[in-house]
Amino acid sequence: MLNGIEVLNEYFICKEFPWWLLTLVLIFLIVGVFCIFGDNFKTKLVGILSSTICLICLVCGIIIANQPSDIKQYQVTISDHVSMVEFNERYDVIKVEGKIWTIREKESD
Repeated sequence: MLNGIEVLNEYFICKEFPWWLLTLVLIFLIVGVFCIFGDNFKTKLVGILSSTICLICLVCGIIIANQPSDIKQYQVTISDHVSMVEFNERYDVIKVEGKIWTIREKESD
């Protein structure tokens, strides 16, 4: 951290819900809903199986989304003596609430 930046809190942000798992959830949900309202037993069985797979994918996605990533965010206060040019070169500003800034270090290429 730069001199003049006081860290109040630091935490790892959570991972995002995987897009491919969300796609599977939607596909199995749509198939399951249409098949459950089918006329014969086999169609209803496919619907129940598809709905079960949908729930399993949803639970897996929630478990993944609740795991911390390797990206750390900081809640900080910034002194008036900090060079904002140097600050902006090193950190991304996520949000500002009064005098408390939420920042994360920029990824180096």
